[in-house]
Amino acid sequence: MNENHKSYYAIIPANIRYDERLTPNAKLLYGEITALCNEKGYCWANNLYFSELYNVSKTSISKWISQLKKYSYISIEMEYKNKEILKRYIRIVNGGIEEKLKTPIEEKLKDNITLFNNTMNNTYIDIFIHWNTKKIIIHKKEMIARNIKKKHKEIISLYGEMVVKQAIDNYAIVLESENYYWTHRWGLLDFLVRGIDKFVSEARPLENYLKRGCVKEKIKSPEDMNPCPECGLKETNGSICRECGYVFD
Repeated sequence: MNENHKSYYAIIPANIRYDERLTPNAKLLYGEITALCNEKGYCWANNLYFSELYNVSKTSISKWISQLKKYSYISIEMEYKNKEILKRYIRIVNGGIEEKLKTPIEEKLKDNITLFNNTMNNTYIDIFIHWNTKKIIIHKKEMIARNIKKKHKEIISLYGEMVVKQAIDNYAIVLESENYYWTHRWGLLDFLVRGIDKFVSEARPLENYLKRGCVKEKIKSPEDMNPCPECGLKETNGSICRECGYVFD
């Protein structure tokens, strides 16, 4: 048996099975999360793990996780170092197995809540600055601070700072180049909710929105971004891979 295919029982309770707000794949993913929680007391797997397990894109996994989080079936805690994600902990928060899955790791996670909030604030400021440099629609910081909602922070948390910035870059290229037919301009907050899944690199926006007969724009990767030898992620920047947690020598 492939060691990635765990033999722990998956649990999909009735409230999940009959929740019409969830897609069938989100329900299936919930079952996989319960199996991994039974192994360690929390779900340690990243989006790459799930995407390879089910042979789908990481963007699809993000959408399913977002559904489960939105309707309070799971909670997500991030552990950061230098604005990069070290680990992600997913826990079941709805249903009869919640008490069973509690472990000493929760105390550490509680201690990290303040750090998490501070890091997210800094991360959002960095994304706000990055957005304004693209001059798509320039915002005042006060307006963003006044209107940012929990859902916007959750989207940034799910995708990660590097992926969000790359999606913004792709969006700016498509808008500014005459080679593309997409012309609609969102503000930053609307982009996070309505547009990010269309412009993440995995969605191939520089190919999908090309006018017929045109050649897509080339993006030069920063010199300090190296592919992770563990998972192959090319957006890795720094000493720790934000996707799989690999620590560079």
